[in-house]
Amino acid sequence: MDQSKMFVKNQAIGSIFRCQGGIIHVNLHGMSLHFNEFAFLQFARMAQEASSKLMDEGLKILLEDKKP
Repeated sequence: MDQSKMFVKNQAIGSIFRCQGGIIHVNLHGMSLHFNEFAFLQFARMAQEASSKLMDEGLKILLEDKKP
C-alpha cells in the first residue's frame, strides 16, 4: 500500500484511516485502536451488532412508554 487513506473523520469523536503499512487505525478522543483488515471487519460487525441491540432496547422502551 503506497498511501494512507482516510475512511471517515468526525470532529466530535475521531477518525478511521488505513496507514501505508495497511494497518487500520481507529482514533477516538483519548484512545487509539489498531487492526489488520480482518480484525477490523470483525470489530465493525461486533459494533454493528451492539448498535442494533441498543436500538432494539431503545425501541422497546419507547413502545412500553406508549402503552395505555
